[in-house]
Amino acid sequence: MTRYVAFLRAINVGGRNMVAMRDLRRLFVELGCRDVTTRLQSGNVLFMSGQEPPAAAQIEAAIAQELGVSTRVLLRSRNEMAAICAGNPFVRSDGDLAQLYVAFLGGAPDTVRVEAFGAPGVERFRIEGTHLYLQYPGRYSDSKLTNAYIEQRLDVVATTRNWRVTTELAALLGR
Repeated sequence: MTRYVAFLRAINVGGRNMVAMRDLRRLFVELGCRDVTTRLQSGNVLFMSGQEPPAAAQIEAAIAQELGVSTRVLLRSRNEMAAICAGNPFVRSDGDLAQLYVAFLGGAPDTVRVEAFGAPGVERFRIEGTHLYLQYPGRYSDSKLTNAYIEQRLDVVATTRNWRVTTELAALLGR
């Protein structure tokens, strides 16, 4: 059995795409997942699965059919999350971890798009395969480097989590 986290994009944000975590846990169990838990109300689902987890498209279809919400789902395994946490180039002992985020991508962006990608402000970033490390000098909410910007420039689905949530989820997967 392998542990995974499913990141649901844009649920329970600003009163839109409301999903009860209880219903979400039930749905994952119905899809054959075990030891299903949720963290926060923003769509982080931890679960165990055998050989392969349910496909993201299968989870998306079930959420749409059963819960009436259209959302995108991005999956990461325990090993992938551990590597993401170990590889953040912006983590420093003297740095402010509250400025760090990870954008999880729905796939590896095209090389041409990666080379042309640039931050619209003073943010720092590094694209590593299917994720994007981000460092915001100010507040995330004040930046123009948003999921929409990332998706438009890289032509992939993206959902972002702060560093605290990212490392917490990785730690929970490691248990």
